[in-house]
Amino acid sequence: MAKRNLFEELVDGIEEIDQFQGKQLTLRNYTVEADSIDEIQPDLIKKIRGNMSQSVFA
Repeated sequence: MAKRNLFEELVDGIEEIDQFQGKQLTLRNYTVEADSIDEIQPDLIKKIRGNMSQSVFA
């Protein structure tokens, strides 16, 4: 398996961003709507957390 050249991949990505912003490159883009978030009751959080410490639960 060949090693990846991460620096080269980053440079290529930055160049593509510059070209896209300068309208020299067309990239696929999508509009995504966020799902609504249900309200969570404190009792449910206590039940899920159980005996875990705050740092473990986080």
